[in-house]
Amino acid sequence: MSMLVRYKKTGGFQQLLSLIETCTPAKREQLMKVIQTEDPGWAALLKAKMLTIDKFFSWDPIHIAEITNEMPGRILAAALVGLPAETVERATHTMDHMKKREIENLIQELKPNPSEIETARMKLLVRVRELEREKRIDLAKIDPATSVRDLKIA
Repeated sequence: MSMLVRYKKTGGFQQLLSLIETCTPAKREQLMKVIQTEDPGWAALLKAKMLTIDKFFSWDPIHIAEITNEMPGRILAAALVGLPAETVERATHTMDHMKKREIENLIQELKPNPSEIETARMKLLVRVRELEREKRIDLAKIDPATSVRDLKIA
């Protein structure tokens, strides 16, 4: 039986995209291989729509701030561990001095393992998708390539 059968229903593409965005890199690669074999068109669309931490931090700092300002400090700090100083600056761009200092201190103090870092980054991406569903952000304007709000796939 095809793995994609369960996702070829209304809303299924978004469910599959969410699954892929929130799994480990090894699992993501494995799933994408299966999808590529079953339906190269869906695989290409998933790759195009997939939100990654690199895509997220490539956005305008104002849009990044809409999400990072809502994240709990420890989660945001763990997500930023190991990223370039420029990325940390983009993530904390609009924060007041105290909040920015708190995040910078947490980055220095926290010693998250790779799994905790990956989990924090996934939570950040999940929050982006939640805000899109709640219509609090408009990915169609921020990053049209990753927006799924008006995507009609059955």
